[in-house]
Amino acid sequence: MEDQAPGFSLGRSNLEAIAGSIPLAGAAADAGPANKPKFPVATRQVAAVIDGRHTEIVLMAYADHTFIVVSQNNKLGTLMYAARDQDKYITEGEARFSVSTLLGRRDDPLHDVFARQIVELVCSTSKLPLPVVLSLSLLNTPRGPNSESELMADPASARSLLKAVLYLIRENKVWS
Repeated sequence: MEDQAPGFSLGRSNLEAIAGSIPLAGAAADAGPANKPKFPVATRQVAAVIDGRHTEIVLMAYADHTFIVVSQNNKLGTLMYAARDQDKYITEGEARFSVSTLLGRRDDPLHDVFARQIVELVCSTSKLPLPVVLSLSLLNTPRGPNSESELMADPASARSLLKAVLYLIRENKVWS
């Protein structure tokens, strides 16, 4: 113990005294249930069977983005970014949205349709239109450059899936 500074000891009782005197971030003096600090990311998860397929939806509201996962096979799938365009030439009441694929399949137009509809829903139901980071992993999407998905071949099936996903997102929104 010769290498330690004089008057400084890391004994268990000293550490407990130091830890007990440090207030927790966001905690009030009375740590009752009403004063319990909240985790900064509001999260909600919902599952439903849509057209016979188990579908998981996870919604997370960060301070500057909304993150939404829609998965039918417990994978993240294609990661997309969708946002409302901020252009000085767009008139009041008119909204335009941009969608870009960050990771994953870039050749599935169904992903673009889902992303555009979801960001439009999020922007129309929130006070502040935040961008959406979206993870889509839908079953029966095309696997090759010339193959057509079952969902694309049957527009009624794709439409019912989209309506159900939008309904679940709207009913379980975590943004304000």
